[in-house]
Amino acid sequence: MGRSQGLIITLVIFIILTLALGVVTYFMAQGYKEVAVKFESANKEVETSKSTIATLNTNLDKIKEKVGYPGIEADQLLQSMDTDIAKALVDSSKAPKTYRDAVAELGKNLTARNQEVASYKQQMDDYRIKYEAEVAKTRAQKDAYDAQRKQADTTYAAQRDAEAKKLQDLETSYQEQTKEVDKIKVEAAKINEKFRVEKADAEEVAASIAEINTGLSKKLDQLSAADFEIPDGKVLYVDQTSRTLRVNVGKQEGLRPLIRFGVYPSDSLDVGQAAAKGSIEIVRILGDHEAEARIVEDEMNNPIMPNDMIFTPLWKRGDETVYAFTYKLDVDGDGKSDLELLRNLVESAGGRVALWVDDDGKIQGELTPDVTALITSNDSILEVLASDRTKDDASKTTIQNEHMKLIEDARLQSVREMKLAEFLRRVHYRDTAQVSRYAEEGGLGREPMGNASPLVSTSPVAPIYLPNQPKAPTADGITAPIYGSRKGEVAPVSSGKVSDFYFRKRTP
Repeated sequence: MGRSQGLIITLVIFIILTLALGVVTYFMAQGYKEVAVKFESANKEVETSKSTIATLNTNLDKIKEKVGYPGIEADQLLQSMDTDIAKALVDSSKAPKTYRDAVAELGKNLTARNQEVASYKQQMDDYRIKYEAEVAKTRAQKDAYDAQRKQADTTYAAQRDAEAKKLQDLETSYQEQTKEVDKIKVEAAKINEKFRVEKADAEEVAASIAEINTGLSKKLDQLSAADFEIPDGKVLYVDQTSRTLRVNVGKQEGLRPLIRFGVYPSDSLDVGQAAAKGSIEIVRILGDHEAEARIVEDEMNNPIMPNDMIFTPLWKRGDETVYAFTYKLDVDGDGKSDLELLRNLVESAGGRVALWVDDDGKIQGELTPDVTALITSNDSILEVLASDRTKDDASKTTIQNEHMKLIEDARLQSVREMKLAEFLRRVHYRDTAQVSRYAEEGGLGREPMGNASPLVSTSPVAPIYLPNQPKAPTADGITAPIYGSRKGEVAPVSSGKVSDFYFRKRTP
């Protein structure tokens, strides 16, 4: 409408200008009178145009008021109408250009919404029907439950009366039985007294049987230790010059190099208790029943001879030796477990370790009747745990219980228990870091386990004997009092008594 009004106004102005120009032209061409007549006619047309424009403006205001835009400027009317149409419709990208089309679109949308509402109403009606059916069903179930509960109450009352009668009968029976029990107690006291006397007699008999069992156990232990008393072979030939010898065991018996044997006199009746003359180490297998060995240690005054017997608990003819080790076996006295050393001793000789106790006190492996011996510490388990500062009291108690259980299991399976010192003596173990000692007779000294000491120490050399070391400290020059003249002291002299060692009769 704003564009039409502007066009009309422009047209009116154009007409007025045209008429004015015509009037001027007319006056100029036809004369003033003619121009005046035409000008009067033009004025009438202008008035008519103004009246038309006023009517159009009035109609435009009515239209704006009708469509809901009263008082808005003509140049803003179309823009406001387009904006409102876009807001009213769902899809603003397809908004119609006229209000009639917008009303049609809104009517279409309203029809679609009414259809959705009708569908939702139908669904609600369906749900209401289902709900009423469920309510009716629930009411029927409740009525059935009430009937069952009423019946259950009636049954419970009957059972309660029956149980009350049973309880009364039981109380009566209990009173009667109590009287009977009192009689039985009197008789039981008499029986207990008789049993006490018989128990004392049985304990006396059990003590006697236990003493007999102890003797039998010792005898059984001696019999089960037969493998420790029988030699494994004998010496065939000895060459003291090359420090080698030959023995009568070889490939057929399953012998292997590096196995070490103890050598015992040929007239020894009990290898397990006899003192060894020395030890040898197998260096080469020569045949089915012959092998060469080197002399590891022997005594100058009691050399190894042919027919001497050889023995080691780490090896058996054609069989496998199996050992078990308990908690914290300390070989070198440093307070630490030497489990790996002991396992190497057994496994290097072809044996097997079936069970051992690790540093945490946990048992690894399994104890079986084929175990040759269970090696235990020289000290009791209580002393071993008392010196162990790495474990708390709870861990020590657990380790102690497991140890006692292991000892009992070994006894039940007839597995021999052997102290660590005895085991090391039998396998002829020696610590190569110890310095050689000489006995009174002039020969090589023997260690507590019966092993000769090494000739040379493997311990580190003192720093003062190494090159590029600081100069060793020197004496301050002070003389011991017994050699000085202070206070008139006199150095002591020998009594002249000679040691008995030098008067002993020496034997080869």
